[in-house]
Amino acid sequence: ETERLPESRKLELNGYLTKPTTRLGRYPLLLEAVLKNTPCDHPDKVNIPKVINIIKEYLTNVNIESGKSENRFNLQQLNDQLISRGNVDLKLTEEGRQLVFKGSLKKPTRAGEPSDLQVFLFDHALLMVKTKTVNKAELYKIYRKPIPLELLSISTSEGQSETARANAKRPQSILHGMPGKGQAAARGNNNDYRKLAFGTDNGVYVLDIGQNQKSAVQALQIEKVSQIEILEDYRLLFILAGKDKSLYSYPIDALDPGDTNGASKRSKKISAHTSFFKSGTCRGKTLITVVKNSTLQSTIKTLEPLEQNVKNKIKGPTFKVFRGSSDVLKTYKEFCIPAELTSVHYLKKNLIVGCTKGFEVVNLETLKTQGLLHPEDISHEFVLKKENVKPIAIYRVGGGDFLLCYD
Repeated sequence: ETERLPESRKLELNGYLTKPTTRLGRYPLLLEAVLKNTPCDHPDKVNIPKVINIIKEYLTNVNIESGKSENRFNLQQLNDQLISRGNVDLKLTEEGRQLVFKGSLKKPTRAGEPSDLQVFLFDHALLMVKTKTVNKAELYKIYRKPIPLELLSISTSEGQSETARANAKRPQSILHGMPGKGQAAARGNNNDYRKLAFGTDNGVYVLDIGQNQKSAVQALQIEKVSQIEILEDYRLLFILAGKDKSLYSYPIDALDPGDTNGASKRSKKISAHTSFFKSGTCRGKTLITVVKNSTLQSTIKTLEPLEQNVKNKIKGPTFKVFRGSSDVLKTYKEFCIPAELTSVHYLKKNLIVGCTKGFEVVNLETLKTQGLLHPEDISHEFVLKKENVKPIAIYRVGGGDFLLCYD
């Protein structure tokens, strides 16, 4: 309203508000120019530097207070824009609260197109929201409950054949400086080198840690990579990619950006419309479990690498199985479960799957399933009787005990 008044002469109010601080910022430059032309015997030769220091100290305080005011304004504005599904109070207007960082995040979905999220990092929690427009006003709908900083961790994949799934609900790798949207990472090592392989929206990139490489180099051109697994003993690379979520196998030599051998870049399509896959060891066998979810049931196929792949490792670093047969895997077991699967975990003799019914134990010999938690055990009622509980992962914590994680 003030800007519409004739006295404002169509000038923005913001211009008047910033004039005092911007004008004050020019004074040190002007005084330094005056100081250069001031005679050495003049009193101003001593006084001007003192004045310059006073002004600079004042400007420092102005910047600090301006930052605090901007922080309070942003927090108040964000607090007014938040739409909470439950009783979530972030206490954004508390004294001393800070907004440390904000940015956008792409979250892959099963439909193929990534979901856009806004992420806010505060001094006490991490918040993820979705932007929503209501009556031409931009609002933020809380996507997940805020994560307290005490419970937030940043990690990279550990051990051989570890996968950072893009849709997993556990601490994920944060990658910087990648020429694409990072979605999956796998680490490889042998006696000569250690490398990191990154799956992105526009291909697979490799970073040679052993050579202190500063930036990753593209090794494979393949779109929308969501998962990577490496079986070093079999010299095999598995990639889940594409809009149709297809699973491919590659010789591990395909990760060498300098490899000019075209045969090593050839891939074998294992499966299409794959929800996710997981490698591991069960009953003394190395297995790849491929999961396809549908509305009423999930199809699970366990595959076993052919032994000839191990022999090729002994012969030398060149992968040769593609010269003869193109088969690198054989089917071990295939079965269905009348529920949507969210995770797969390997035990010594059995497979555990996380699904809408909870954690189920699968006997890979008989293919019979049973619930991991005994339904008659009253100590499990807080999980079994709770609605919309989604199993996420299982961790062995020692002493024969397991930690079961739910969403």
